[in-house]
Amino acid sequence: MTSMPWVDAEVARVGRLFADGRLAHALLVGGPSGLGKRVFAEQLAQRILCRDPRDGLACGECRDCRAFQNRYQLDELETAPDGSLAHPDGHPGHPDARFIGFAWKLKPKPKAMRKELVIDQIRELSEWFYKSSHNGGAKIALIRPAELLNANAANALLKTLEEPQPGRFLMLIADRPERLAITLRSRCQRFSPRPPSRDDALAWLASQGHAGETAQSALDLADGLPLRAISYIEDDVIALQEAVRRDLGNAATGKQAPFSLAKEWMADRPTLRLELAVALVRNLGRKKLAAGKTPSDLTARVDFPKLAAWADRANRARSLFDTSIRHELLIGELLLDWRVAFSESSGQAA
Repeated sequence: MTSMPWVDAEVARVGRLFADGRLAHALLVGGPSGLGKRVFAEQLAQRILCRDPRDGLACGECRDCRAFQNRYQLDELETAPDGSLAHPDGHPGHPDARFIGFAWKLKPKPKAMRKELVIDQIRELSEWFYKSSHNGGAKIALIRPAELLNANAANALLKTLEEPQPGRFLMLIADRPERLAITLRSRCQRFSPRPPSRDDALAWLASQGHAGETAQSALDLADGLPLRAISYIEDDVIALQEAVRRDLGNAATGKQAPFSLAKEWMADRPTLRLELAVALVRNLGRKKLAAGKTPSDLTARVDFPKLAAWADRANRARSLFDTSIRHELLIGELLLDWRVAFSESSGQAA
């Protein structure tokens, strides 16, 4: 596991809470994607199971640590068609640790992965919690993404949380913790690693082989989140952002028709393009406000509200991509709204 100093520091702090008996049985690890929540949760789980912790962290050498390190990663989670969990390489991992993620649908398409966490998974987890641990120590389960528990699964999990057992710990990991039912959130102790400073983040990116202007641009685009910055570098998102910037300018000046652009966006990461468009719009607003003067291409009195309203519509459009609505039409209408709102500008709106 790659060392992340900002994560290690928080794990050590919470690990000391555990050693002092001040750690709740239910934990909510929330925060934006790219912060290192999964790594934090897994390191903390290993610390709880470790027999020889050091300075709040797992030793990494004892039998329990070696078993845990042999686990499947949450991002590699595979479930067999019968619902059982399996390591992609066949490794069982630690017997007192469970990782709950998306399972396979049994009907009507056996190979289709679910888009929510379901009640059968939580029932099985509750039964597992009631069984004795293999090594006489703690048992711990990690659920990710917890915000995608469906209503029945959330209700089943609530019953588990209402009847805590000694030595049993449950971590809910969520990018959008506000989407969890308040009845679940209220029963959890909340944690999240703090983002590193810009200098520390750039130093860490350099240690991972990413330095210079590319790393700086990616980190800015990622709102200072190092793991997201790496994904942006590896997926060439910076170039995609420039394409979105150009497209918005062309839409505003009439150089390209909105529905023609929509077809191009649909061909390559449309939801990410919407996310980048929103980031560009918000960055524009911050820069214009910081300038302390009326912008030459947009009027502060009229166009700032327009920018905010358009960003809100773009975010709503992203949320509709899981529905049956025609996505190309959705993007086309959004770009048409942009053209109508900013057609009188010089094209620098983006």
